Amino acid sequence: MSGPGGDVRTVADEIARYLDRRPDASDTEEGVMRWWIPRIRLEEELAVVRDALALLVTQGSVERVVLPSGLVILRRRSQDSTARDTRPLPAQP
Repeated sequence: MSGPGGDVRTVADEIARYLDRRPDASDTEEGVMRWWIPRIRLEEELAVVRDALALLVTQGSVERVVLPSGLVILRRRSQDSTARDTRPLPAQP
């Protein structure tokens, strides 16, 4: 939906999803606005970003590099990258 009614419906859906994931949550209206809405949007966007990165890794345009610390970074795949880890990213819970 677009327009003011669409905005209300979108935010209502986001609040409902937040509460589905955190059934014991409670807050003021300001707290919902400051914490719940940004958090649910971040969680959902993070899932989309992970899927997009996994697709790019699979296509070969992005590579995963495991640092000595075990941290995995992602970067544009260089032309001479033959020893890099190009497996898709593991699914996140």
